[in-house]
Amino acid sequence: MTAEATISSHILYYTCIELQARGIAMEGLPQWPTVIRPVLNMQRPRVSFAQSQDLIQRALALSKDPDLGVAVGRRQTIGSAGLLASGLLASATCGDALALGVKYHRITGSMLDLLFQKTTDDVVMLRTTSRHPTPQISAFLVQELFTNITQIARFLYGQGTAVKQVHLMFTTRNPALYRTTFGCPVLFGQTDNTLVFSSEVLAAPLDTADAYALPSILAVLDSLMAQEQANQSFLAHIEHLLIQQIAQSPTMEHIARSLGMTERTLRRKLTQAGVSYSELLDRVRQGRAVELLETDMPLADVAQHLGFEDTRSLRRKVQGWTGHSPKALRQLRR
Repeated sequence: MTAEATISSHILYYTCIELQARGIAMEGLPQWPTVIRPVLNMQRPRVSFAQSQDLIQRALALSKDPDLGVAVGRRQTIGSAGLLASGLLASATCGDALALGVKYHRITGSMLDLLFQKTTDDVVMLRTTSRHPTPQISAFLVQELFTNITQIARFLYGQGTAVKQVHLMFTTRNPALYRTTFGCPVLFGQTDNTLVFSSEVLAAPLDTADAYALPSILAVLDSLMAQEQANQSFLAHIEHLLIQQIAQSPTMEHIARSLGMTERTLRRKLTQAGVSYSELLDRVRQGRAVELLETDMPLADVAQHLGFEDTRSLRRKVQGWTGHSPKALRQLRR
């Protein structure tokens, strides 16, 4: 597991809220101090894809609910989309709002890829593909996203069922949950994950449409999207350098020189990306530590690889990151 590019903790917040509502304690989880507590305190930390996957996997295990993503999706409203919600509401039609959501969904921290495709004169399909190899995580993400989209579409359409049919690659022991959630036929074990809309629904005008406000909203969304893409590229580059040089405990000044900029410029750019150098270095170390502790590498070698002076420093840091000693963490992972 490596740190690499980060995303918004949007989906993790609603996942943690759902677990809390079910009375599931999370304080003892390895991710509590570095991810869960900041998320619940609404500090809006940016987390790596690997961290997100790990937390979702643990949430599924703790809840013992393979349909957990549906409940997480239900916890959200159109307002949960943040600034993107303004664009959805100002769009001329349901179809325009859906297309806008597909274009800008990345700024909400979405972990799926979306494709908006018209297949016939009467049918438009929204397909999603996952970059996550774990079937359980992929199913969770599709459940959450499709439930959220359906609720937003229903709110915008305002005339009952907005989705015509749902195709899902996974299966479930509770098909009634999905029929109730989507309000339409749901087919399981399909070749792709798809929401099917009729052209009639997508052509429906929105009562909230605002042709005057929309251009200004789109300008803001374009700016956010460009900043998000720039931040991802910039952070991924720095984290790649840190991973390569982690054993030497590189300073900010050293990384700045590697990037051909001053330390002050690097600090400013990191601030704009919502992270400090120490947080980034710590995150990379944590990712590599967890990865190396899944192997049989001796602790002394792990400490040296991560740039720690001795195993005592490594133990103290791992305890702070995960709430477990390296030995206990290895036992948990096996």
